[in-house]
Amino acid sequence: MIERRFLTVKETAELLGTRVSTVYSWVHTKQIPYYKIGHLVKFKQDDINNWVEDRKVLPSGAKESGRGGL
Repeated sequence: MIERRFLTVKETAELLGTRVSTVYSWVHTKQIPYYKIGHLVKFKQDDINNWVEDRKVLPSGAKESGRGGL
């Protein structure tokens, strides 16, 4: 069975190095992937990692080598 541990807003903010209020702002504007469980907002770390990776900006002329490749 796969363990699915969800992150809190505080844990997500710490992971991203930002404020809790910023994470709530991203949730409110639906800019970040999240789960709504009752009144709680939760995040999966894989979703957050992919979300961050999707926002990577490459220097001009650089080629993307793909995720995880060297």
